[in-house]
Amino acid sequence: MVDLDPRDACKEHLCVGRVTAFNQQNVILPAGTAKMGEREYNVVLNSSPTVVDQLNDLPIKEVNGAMVYIRDIGHVRDGAAVQTNIVRRNGRRSALTHCFKK
Repeated sequence: MVDLDPRDACKEHLCVGRVTAFNQQNVILPAGTAKMGEREYNVVLNSSPTVVDQLNDLPIKEVNGAMVYIRDIGHVRDGAAVQTNIVRRNGRRSALTHCFKK
């Protein structure tokens, strides 16, 4: 998760529209799978830093010959919630869905 500071973004000439665009592009997409014979393998791309703090060093844009990094306008942190429960069905992990009847 990236916590952006709008004041710091303005100092670096990054308007609200650019900050919004940055947040919308902050996604991780799976690379997919590769099937070889009877086996299917997950394809993993090593394009993301392995340590969250390293994301703060990613460049955003150049302003007046100086590079602006994420750390200049905000802070990257691990925003994932800690898992507190597990759903099992017939002894196997499962997903819980809510069905509402009218």
